[in-house]
Amino acid sequence: MKIAGICMVRNAVDFIGLVVLHHLAFVDQVYCVDNGSTDGTAKVIERLRRRTSRIDLLSDPEIRPKREYMTALARRAYRDGFDVILPFDSDELWHTTRANLREAFKQGNNVVRCPVLNFIQKRSVEKPSCVSWRHAIRRCAITDPATASTRVRSGEISFLECEFLSKVAFLADPSAEIHAGQHGLNRLNRRETQSTSIAIFHLPMRAKSELLKRVYDYEPRGAKVRDGPEQNWQGLYWRSRVVGGQADSEWAALSYDERAELSVGQRRVATFIDRRLVAYLYRAVSTIRYGFVGLQTLLSSFEK
Repeated sequence: MKIAGICMVRNAVDFIGLVVLHHLAFVDQVYCVDNGSTDGTAKVIERLRRRTSRIDLLSDPEIRPKREYMTALARRAYRDGFDVILPFDSDELWHTTRANLREAFKQGNNVVRCPVLNFIQKRSVEKPSCVSWRHAIRRCAITDPATASTRVRSGEISFLECEFLSKVAFLADPSAEIHAGQHGLNRLNRRETQSTSIAIFHLPMRAKSELLKRVYDYEPRGAKVRDGPEQNWQGLYWRSRVVGGQADSEWAALSYDERAELSVGQRRVATFIDRRLVAYLYRAVSTIRYGFVGLQTLLSSFEK
């Protein structure tokens, strides 16, 4: 079984190197397209490509729906002979093994749907550094998913209290078409199963500045290809909060304070410890393959 990871990335220099190294621990090749980064992201990935010879890096700054980029990468991996496709974003880590993937695709399944678990950053991290991810050791309980987006936009709950839409891994096929956000897949003879052993660890807000980046960098580009107001509703919501002068209160709802709680208006939301995402990142840093490339990637993330 040959496994390919695929991703599209833009301006994630603090995180993308370790994310790619994490996936190289159990995939055979990573196909990545850099969508016009200006912060050194492509430089970090290019260094990894030279050291590992297991990354296919493309550059395309054009504004097109992300699903088109991801579908093109998946079909390219199929043509190159890969069997399994794992799509991931620059803030996501697949929690799986090759054995779990092999088991998931037994009995004729060709699409595996996996839950997404959101991790929470510490309130004091206003700008990311090459090691600020080490504070992302908490999660919170999930509220009613049926009304989550409405309740977030009304200020009743935090985005992190939402049940995030599940995402998919799938068997490579020339007919595969990836949905927005990798939340689904169209393909011939589709046979889907829900995994109980595989998940995606997601760190959507690595620092307060990430909120501003989503509003002033990601959202203007996304607006040009948005199909409707419910597609990436989070971007529209965060724009309204930041433009309305509520960036501080929104960050308070997205991060834990010294009492390990989110501040959602007048509500205090308890969090609990989950160190698995950070453990994966430490493992990526300490990998000795390719001559301690993990440590070098960490140190090079914010070179001036």
